[in-house]
Amino acid sequence: MIITIIKIWRQVGFLLIFPLLLTNCYRLKLNAEEIQNINTDFTKSDLEYFYELTFQNEIKAKSVRLKKWNKDIEIGLIGEYTKEDSLEVNKIVNELNEIINTVNIKVTTFKNSNLKMHFTSYEEFEKHCKYASIGTYGFFRIKNDFTNEITSGLILINKSLSGNDRKSTIRNEISNSLGLINDSYRYPASAFQQFENRNITYAEIDKKVISLLYNYSLPTGLDGKYFKKYFLDK
Repeated sequence: MIITIIKIWRQVGFLLIFPLLLTNCYRLKLNAEEIQNINTDFTKSDLEYFYELTFQNEIKAKSVRLKKWNKDIEIGLIGEYTKEDSLEVNKIVNELNEIINTVNIKVTTFKNSNLKMHFTSYEEFEKHCKYASIGTYGFFRIKNDFTNEITSGLILINKSLSGNDRKSTIRNEISNSLGLINDSYRYPASAFQQFENRNITYAEIDKKVISLLYNYSLPTGLDGKYFKKYFLDK
């Protein structure tokens, strides 16, 4: 009797998991023509930087699967932000919409937003993030479904920042929230620069990696080892 019950539960479990596996396998197929397009349009340096930003996690130091939004991104601001902050967010949004042609990004009310940006004190960070270290300038967190499509996000900006420190932090956290989740020491002028980042514009390399994530058919859920196989181990 017990053996029979175990067999039944195994069958039920397989029936529940199988559609997910089937969906995931389907989504992870890479079109040969698209692979050729990417290898033609991007240098190996571009692809290495993309891999570092997309498939590595600066908090847990482990590889992750590709994540991105497949629906429009609506940013809402709350807390102690200024008119200049609003203008800066709109500037970044306009720049991103010039780069990305698959989803639209806009600023909306906080209530209706799916990417919520809080301008708050460091002490408030701890309510949202146990990984926030002392002196944290900004923080982001994204949520995704089982296919790794991003469904919502949270951004925290330390209200004590000013000048280019504040502007670069806003840009960095919005950019990370696109699915380019890691920062790097590789390019000093990059908006994803890890060390003393005061960059308030997108470098050409930033535009390349953002375009690769959104304007080419890389599927959500793609494992970094497959990206390396197709684009780096050549």
